[in-house]
Amino acid sequence: MKIQQLANYKDFFELLSIICRSAAEFLYAKASSIYLIEGDHVIMHAAYGYSADLIHKAKYKLGEGITGWIAEGSCNELIANSKEELCNHHAHRGKYDSIIWPNGDTDCYSLIAIPLLIGGEVYGLIKVENKYFNNACCSFSKEDVKKLRIFLGALSDAIKTNKEAMAILGKFFVFVLMPFKDELLNVYDSIQQASNESNLFCSRSDDEPIIGKVSEKIYESIRKADIIVSVMTERNANVFYETGYAHAIQKPTVHISENPREIPFDLQDYSHIIYKPTNLPELRYNLKMYYKHIKNKYLQ
Repeated sequence: MKIQQLANYKDFFELLSIICRSAAEFLYAKASSIYLIEGDHVIMHAAYGYSADLIHKAKYKLGEGITGWIAEGSCNELIANSKEELCNHHAHRGKYDSIIWPNGDTDCYSLIAIPLLIGGEVYGLIKVENKYFNNACCSFSKEDVKKLRIFLGALSDAIKTNKEAMAILGKFFVFVLMPFKDELLNVYDSIQQASNESNLFCSRSDDEPIIGKVSEKIYESIRKADIIVSVMTERNANVFYETGYAHAIQKPTVHISENPREIPFDLQDYSHIIYKPTNLPELRYNLKMYYKHIKNKYLQ
């Protein structure tokens, strides 16, 4: 398998959709899906046999449900050949069952799920559901699992040798440092929108409940992030400190400020996006240009 040069990010995800269809047809299955890890979540990015509405919307925290469990470990695999066997799995949650199979009489009765490994690291997973051969429901075999491993291994090798594909997989997570004030919520919304439109997963520390020390979770997220967006508006001391940490570990950082006079002296030699609260579309446009520049630099 060889991946040709990708014209844009859309090409890559269209390719994943073709792979889903091929995997399903290869194993005589009715449905297949590919999930990719983005930050602390694993998100559906391509599917065959499912509603298109689930793409980008079906997501799990790492470790959540069978999908999150598969993505959590390179050795985590599952073959189940009955609804009971699937439901009895320790990680099963059935989070999207009613959406995937809305009629209630077309439940998942067979499933293979294995991780997508690139260079020994888990980047996501593929699921193949409901084997159907000679007009009858069938069980997946160990040979089917072996075939899917070979199929996914060929995809992994193709991605690993394509720098554009690796850049797409490696540049998913944007972490935002900013004051938590209501008057800045529209700024965060704009950052999220620009990130989504650039095929990047975006979050900040209050998006999910934090167990343990808040500061440790923030530092962990900064380390995991591929791009940091730092909102300097309001001259927040925590944001300045966290931005300094991002600089120290050499994370690509995009600085944003409403008022250039608020930028401290030590940060004035860094480029900033200066935005107007009355013109947030311009902020989104400029932010996407920064994202594009960082991605292109990564590809060099």
